Amino acid sequence: MAELLRRTQCEPTTQYGLFVIDGAADHWTTPDPGSGDWLTATEEQIVIRSASGVWSAPEALLEYWDSEPPTPVPPWDTTLDALTYLSTPTLTVRNLAGDHAFARFTLGQPGVYRVRAHTGHRERLRDTLDQATRESASANESGPVRGAERFLIQFWPGETPDTRDKVATHEQPHLPADQAKFMDAIHQLATRDPATFSDAVENTRRATQPPPSR
Repeated sequence: MAELLRRTQCEPTTQYGLFVIDGAADHWTTPDPGSGDWLTATEEQIVIRSASGVWSAPEALLEYWDSEPPTPVPPWDTTLDALTYLSTPTLTVRNLAGDHAFARFTLGQPGVYRVRAHTGHRERLRDTLDQATRESASANESGPVRGAERFLIQFWPGETPDTRDKVATHEQPHLPADQAKFMDAIHQLATRDPATFSDAVENTRRATQPPPSR
């Protein structure tokens, strides 16, 4: 019988409708927000996409099991499986730009891992998130939509057929630091939060200005 070894819960804030779970920090890349299913995995990275592209802060429960876990009770509406390779057992739950860590989670050892993610009914969640965003905008409220979306993300060691050559590798290049700052600044501008507007403008200016001449 499978045994639950470790669990942690966090509330990551999405950017462009996604958040990222990374292994080795020197392998961090920025995924394409517009590609892939709602769960995708490559070497060193797992990407979770929200049901909507609006700014939200879903609840994420991460679990580490010693073997394939049983079906959760009660069962979740939507489930996907993936395969990843991690060169370090320490994972970081972060935003798209990589400048904020929401949680760190430790598995057993480096190697190939199975990942299974569960969530609710995607279409209903999309409608709920979009409606909550419209209501917040009408009320001039700032901040991400909270409590509308939940994820259960389970890890366990890969089994005999699961080898590293079956894991997808990154196709996206590392995102330059200035481009990451630019993307984050644009996201801040979209939050309708007056308190962050001036900071976002300044970040955008710094990210887009040409390098000094030599």
